[in-house]
Parts: sequence; structure tokens; C-alpha cells
Amino acid sequence: MPLQQPTVSGSIVTELDGTVNLEVSGVPANTTAVRLNYIVLPTPGQSLVNQTRDIPISNFSGGAYSLPPSLQSLGKTSLGINIVPNYVQSVDVSGNTSAATRLNYQTITPYFDGRAQLKQNLIFLLRAATVDAPFNYVEINTNTGNWNIVSNPDNYSYASFYIISGNYYYYGNNMEPFQDNYLYRNFVFNSTNLDSNGRITTGVGGYYYGNEAQLASGFWQDFPGGLMLLTPPAFQFQSPPTNGTVIPALLATNNSRWLVSYALDTLRLGYRRRILFSQNWHDEQHGRWNVFDV
Repeated sequence: MPLQQPTVSGSIVTELDGTVNLEVSGVPANTTAVRLNYIVLPTPGQSLVNQTRDIPISNFSGGAYSLPPSLQSLGKTSLGINIVPNYVQSVDVSGNTSAATRLNYQTITPYFDGRAQLKQNLIFLLRAATVDAPFNYVEINTNTGNWNIVSNPDNYSYASFYIISGNYYYYGNNMEPFQDNYLYRNFVFNSTNLDSNGRITTGVGGYYYGNEAQLASGFWQDFPGGLMLLTPPAFQFQSPPTNGTVIPALLATNNSRWLVSYALDTLRLGYRRRILFSQNWHDEQHGRWNVFDV
């Protein structure tokens, strides 16, 4: 029996939120199912793979179907090749199929306006630098116990979606301006982020001569001294599922008047903060110690 005309075209699209959709067009009116073909050609040590899976046309909405993991891949061949759909057909009420057309694979590129975030991030780095050092801190993962010293250049500041790694290369991350904006928010004072003792609850703290932190396992572990950030912190960026969404910038001038630049639990902090801000940051009457004088 002759095949239908190859009118169906299809794409497998990975959306911003990681979901995978099968999108089809040109589907004949008498179609009852869309057939995916999984073909891997034979090679030495590996036999031909030729399998199909049918998806009822009623499962599609507006020409799109959320493809479950079980249909994104049927596993791997004996040589480790991933068995993924590569052709699409339509199936009519009589079981006739159209000629197969090759599937396109697409990944949606995120686009969001990050100009406000880039400007705020640069201002933050300039302000958060101390009188003798750039903004640096120890990042501690409380789930794994791993740590990393996050440092910035000592003779300039920059904000970008490029990340400098060492002295020789860099790589791009489209979400970097937004991730940094949320990350830096953890180093900003807000009375809603203090506990009953006046300590900041965003994950920021630290002691210059050595840090100690409790891990998720309940054990305590020693880490290098200095300003620290326990991760996961209170403020973390989550990418919106829809392109063009307006992402709020968190470091507006009126909302980021006070910043943490020094390790909060160091006794000599009182001396350093007077040099930086020319005011008494230690409330002797209440005995509170933090960078915000509260």
C-alpha cells in the first residue's frame, strides 16, 4: 500500500526550563497518531537499531507534546550510542504511514534584559571592596563540605556574562548577570534577614583567623578564614521559564545601603570598620557585633 505524502515535519525542542517538547506541523486531517522512528545504522560490533513508538494525536495540544524521558531515549547500543528519535511520520485511521522526515533538534536560547543587573553588580563590587583589598570571600558548600575562595582582580572591577578563569581564558554564561545579582544580595543588609540575636541569616559570616561551619550531615568542619558564604544561600537565582520575562534587579541603591565586606565575627573588625565608615559600629550597650551596627 502506498505511503502518504511526506507532509509531516517535526522538531524536538528543549525549553528554557529543561522540558522537552515534540512539535509537529503539516499533519493530515485523518491522522490518528504520530510515529517516532529510532534508527541507528549498523557498524562493526553493533547491529541495526530500527524501532518505532506511536503517540496518539489526541495527546498533542497546539501541535506540541511534552516528550517523557522514556521517549527521549530508548537506551544505548552495545557501543554506547544513545538511541534517540530521528524521524517522524503520521499514521492514519487505516494504519497507513506517511514517508518519514528527519526530526530537527532545537534548544531555546535564553534572552533576558540584564542591563540593570550588570550596572548594579559593578557598583556592588566597587563598594564592597575594602580599603586594601578587592571583594573576596570563602564559599562553603554545606551539603558536600567542598569550599572555594572567590576572588576578584585587585586593580579593577568588572561585571559581565563572561567569567575569567585564571589568567588565560574565559567562558560565557548567559545567566551570569542575574546569578551574580542574586548572589551579591546575600551580602546586603536587610532587617528581614536577621535573627533574634542580630545575626544575618543569608549565609554570610566568617572569622579572619579560621572558619568553622556545620554541614548538612550535622558534623562541624574547619575552613579557611575570612568573609564566608554558606551555600546554598538565602538568595539564589532561578531562571524564568519564558523568554523576555522581566527579572527584578535586587541591588538598587536604596535597597543596598549597607554591605558586608569583612568577616563578621572577627574582633578586630571594630578597628577596621571605623577606618572604613568613620563611625562607631559596636553598640556597647547591647553588646551586638555585626557590620551593620545593629
